[in-house]
Amino acid sequence: LPFSVSRAEAHLKLGVQDDVAQGWMPIAVFPGSREGELKQHLPVIPQALEIASKRLGAKVLALVPVAPGSNLEMIRQSLTDSESVRFHITEGHSHECLRAASVGLIKSGTSTLESVLLDCFPVIFYRAHWISEAIFKVAVRYLGPVGLPNILLGVKDREKSIFPELLGPDANSENCAEALV
Repeated sequence: LPFSVSRAEAHLKLGVQDDVAQGWMPIAVFPGSREGELKQHLPVIPQALEIASKRLGAKVLALVPVAPGSNLEMIRQSLTDSESVRFHITEGHSHECLRAASVGLIKSGTSTLESVLLDCFPVIFYRAHWISEAIFKVAVRYLGPVGLPNILLGVKDREKSIFPELLGPDANSENCAEALV
């Protein structure tokens, strides 16, 4: 992990230093890499960032690294710029995106731990197909944290998580925006 890289250096490496200088607030956005994840997560992201932008009173620069093999076209079609939200989509450079932002909307996985280590506060979210969510909720009844940072910090109850975890129907645009703010 690029621990020695400063935020300013990460902005330079990503080519977003001018946007940041003009007041755009960088937020790391990790929607996932598998097509099923993208189908569940991409619809939530633009509206969440629009709401967060309004509440923060700042324009949002979403730093979106795309993993090799991800459906780049689906991501580009789903994440379109507006007056208050701009998407900087890059192939790779996930660590630079985390280093460049102080907060991120990050799907549950290893990247949540990497974000904490790189000083980017993660809002952990995950949506799945409704059948998978029903099995998880009804059959498993798991109430503990799913985010690696919370697990490693010894959190036992998801409601008491240090880093917000929004799962299933709770991972909607309104809740994601509120947690980001």
